Amino acid sequence: MKTNLVKNFVILLVLAISIQLQAQTQSAGTFLLFRGTNQYVSGTTGISTSLTAITIEAWVNHNTLPAGAIQRYVTIQPEVAVLRYDGSGSGGTNQLHFYIKNASGAIVSLRVNNVLSTTWMHVAGTYDGTTMKLYLNGRLLKSGAASGLTAPSGSFLFSANSSEAFDGAMDEVSVWNYARTMADIREDMYRAAPIANANLINYWQFNNGGSNTLTDSKGTATGTLYNMDNGNWYNSHIPFAAGAVNTQRVTATGTKTFTGTGLVTNFTAKSGTDTIVASRIDNSPNTYKLAVTKEYNSQYWVINRFGTGSFTANLTFTVSEDLTSAQQAHPSLIKLYKRNGNNDDDGSWSQIATATSVNAVNNTATFNGITSFDGQYLVCEITPANTPGTAINFNGTDAYVNCGNATGLNITGSITVEAWIKATSWKTNVSDGTILSKLINLPGELYYTPPSNYGYALRCGNNGRLSFVFGSGIGDEGWYEVISNPVMSLNQWTHVAGVYNGSTMSIYINGTLCGQSSVSKPIGAYSQPLYIGSDP
Repeated sequence: MKTNLVKNFVILLVLAISIQLQAQTQSAGTFLLFRGTNQYVSGTTGISTSLTAITIEAWVNHNTLPAGAIQRYVTIQPEVAVLRYDGSGSGGTNQLHFYIKNASGAIVSLRVNNVLSTTWMHVAGTYDGTTMKLYLNGRLLKSGAASGLTAPSGSFLFSANSSEAFDGAMDEVSVWNYARTMADIREDMYRAAPIANANLINYWQFNNGGSNTLTDSKGTATGTLYNMDNGNWYNSHIPFAAGAVNTQRVTATGTKTFTGTGLVTNFTAKSGTDTIVASRIDNSPNTYKLAVTKEYNSQYWVINRFGTGSFTANLTFTVSEDLTSAQQAHPSLIKLYKRNGNNDDDGSWSQIATATSVNAVNNTATFNGITSFDGQYLVCEITPANTPGTAINFNGTDAYVNCGNATGLNITGSITVEAWIKATSWKTNVSDGTILSKLINLPGELYYTPPSNYGYALRCGNNGRLSFVFGSGIGDEGWYEVISNPVMSLNQWTHVAGVYNGSTMSIYINGTLCGQSSVSKPIGAYSQPLYIGSDP
């Protein structure tokens, strides 16, 4: 009986862990918007009362930075540890403030002026029992000594039910029972906290969109929303999702592989020492305002440089989507876009580089000459007007394009007609495989006038022959034509051209002259339309 009880306990424990793990999501999901008017989240239990060290992390985005205000982000009660914004009324400007209450009940603070802005920011405060540290976006802003930590009461507060209410967005708040390292903070701020880590005590992902409660994915500290409703929940655009991260220390030129992230860097120039953290985020950023043909947005990258050195680097990105042989042949079709920092504004993306090489087998694109890192990077495809776009597949029977009879098409002197074609079969007669035609044959009246021909045409057929023809409409039917030998191949893109300079007709296949004839006649103009793929 005792054995069965133990087994049942193990099963229930595993089930409980499984349910808890399922509560965590790997995407940014939703966030809460606090409007600074006594809107807050409060919980009365679930915070460990035996904490002697602590880390608080959060994503925040201010709507405003009022000079005389204080705005709280996270409070572990009774003000045991607090992260907040301080304005000039507290002695600073755009100030990030982290303080703890030590064992004797005294407040010990870390304050840094002029560091906060109205964009998404990752803030963190740590205390290991002797030293406090304050971080912004993975950068250590300040550290200081402290001794002891007042025992928490178990309750917590996001924003405040007072004049210190937060006016902005909040997402992904976590509490740990130890002081996380700089490397921990830098490498994890763009991905979900590791639930399996025993040092993670509480984790609110803010993914209860539409609910009046805030779930703790790791612990039991459920929060209740006050003076808030469905209108306070929004889809989150912080750079955050499942993915991979890797850190490299760079002191000299050479190649650095950011393992697992799909990024390889070749530093062609380097001075000083930098720590570079590359995160691949397996999600799509909000990019609907980008005027591009295609975004390779199954993933994007956040690359941060921590240091004071300078560099020039070539970046090679591996994308999940397939790159093509056409892009490999024309790497300038692939562009690299960037937006600074943790910005989630669609309009802030800008093109910073054009690919110098593309490998369609490995799905990689390389961009040379990058000289700074601090933001989000997205690989895109551009199809400008002077590069291949789309083609038309004609069925060989009744498909054609009518281009009308614009005045500029009624050419009577020198002319060049060019096209790219890819034939899947040949017509028996060269005159039946029309590529382009503005040619017309007018029958004559019996015994009185001969037939007449006007206009011009480019045609192919008869086992790969090319024909260029025009009609002058003058005597003896006025018909002039040059035909090549059968040199074109099926199922292969081929460039063809017909040229008349007023005295000589010439035809070219893939740039090679394949036939000429001397003619000194004008091209006869007529009002029939120009057709592509057929004769008028």
